[in-house]
Amino acid sequence: MKRSILLLFISFAALCSITAPAGADLLQFQVTTLDMNYNAVAGPLTPDGSGLDGTFTANVSTTGRIDFDRLVPTIGTTRISSPATTDFYITMPIDVISSSIPTAELAVTTQANPGSWYLDDVGGDRLQGSVYGTWTLTGGGAPQFSGTITNVTWGPGSNFDGDTANPDLSVSMSFGPLQPWIGSMTHITVPAAPWFGGGSWAQQYTGGNVSATVVPVPGAVLLGILGLSVAGLKLRKFA
Repeated sequence: MKRSILLLFISFAALCSITAPAGADLLQFQVTTLDMNYNAVAGPLTPDGSGLDGTFTANVSTTGRIDFDRLVPTIGTTRISSPATTDFYITMPIDVISSSIPTAELAVTTQANPGSWYLDDVGGDRLQGSVYGTWTLTGGGAPQFSGTITNVTWGPGSNFDGDTANPDLSVSMSFGPLQPWIGSMTHITVPAAPWFGGGSWAQQYTGGNVSATVVPVPGAVLLGILGLSVAGLKLRKFA
């Protein structure tokens, strides 16, 4: 009995030591200079008697840039310095929004419902996934988004190809952790734009950036633990 428990403990420790590096960040990318739009439609009334739903969309400007970095061995980096407007695209529906604008001392937030995004390399391969999170506006500031990305997949090629690089033109997309992946997305800012509660933006706003980091789904660790649990029960049975 004791021998079975000891074997199970040793096996669990070995699994943790093997899977721990898999939790490290796989890759990150940053997109600078976005063209952003917001289309508002009437929504359910908020407590102050007004309400708007809407959809936020953005793509990389022709004056923008995409930086792409592989963070695990073999580390690599590449860049798309002259992107077309379809190289990066994001869309997200936004919940009911009050028309109230915050004072300098207050902040307002609104939830972005699950949306989608994609990032294309120069060869037409695509990194894509879902996104959700929160938009925040503080007095005197600009709307800013921070959230989570899920169901991240890549394909069909084996490399992310850029048109400018330091030091590589292509970055390998072969990772030990299987797809799909998860991660975070931050720093979507809309300089000079009004809060969403004011209605559709009558003009396109350009500026801001997107930063995203992709990590493995930790479910593999859970599966490993469950497998060891079954093995432990069998060992205990025959101990």
